[in-house]
Amino acid sequence: YFYLLETRANKFVRLGSVAECRLGLKTGSNEFFILNEQIITQWGIENEFLKPIIGSLEEVPSILIQPEHLPHHIFLCSKEKEELKGTAALAYIEWGETEGFNRTRSCQGRQRWYDIGKSAVPHLNFPRRTPSTTARTFYSREGCYALDKFIDVNVPADTRLFFSYYLNSTIFQLIVNVNGRSSLGYGALEIQAADLKTLPGINPKLLNISKAGGGR
Repeated sequence: YFYLLETRANKFVRLGSVAECRLGLKTGSNEFFILNEQIITQWGIENEFLKPIIGSLEEVPSILIQPEHLPHHIFLCSKEKEELKGTAALAYIEWGETEGFNRTRSCQGRQRWYDIGKSAVPHLNFPRRTPSTTARTFYSREGCYALDKFIDVNVPADTRLFFSYYLNSTIFQLIVNVNGRSSLGYGALEIQAADLKTLPGINPKLLNISKAGGGR
């Protein structure tokens, strides 16, 4: 690890200087916001208010995410109730209020308790905790939301594919294992968003993006 940093120092940059690393979505009430197909069908919630989401490591069997195969969707609605008249989304929101979801600490602090806001859809999702010494970074061509068990990694479009390679490389696994928090026991590792930003990343200026096809 130290040999790499000493002899290849000109190849590395702080990951946070070339990538935006932020915590995944925090809903304040997963029971309301995270929906399976049964609940979606039961309420008839309109597609415009639903986006695929990664809820846990168990839901993504491979590095390449196929959002259409994920078992859960997140409820995303930024409209006022007046704009929602006649929709299943409004009926679902009103049901949520009868159940008290609007009174959780996080939900109470919002202008609209059911509106968790909109952020750029990430194409790379890094798990905050991994049960082994291998920390897979998941990649989606279309982009995919993830809960706050993950860290969103946003990079320029033409470097997404490259960073999906690098963050799953042997070199980066070594970096994670040296820097990860290992006090969880049973070989589990933890990396927070602030930690991820400080880790060494390959300088994308050294890449020949046109040959690598980084934007595909």
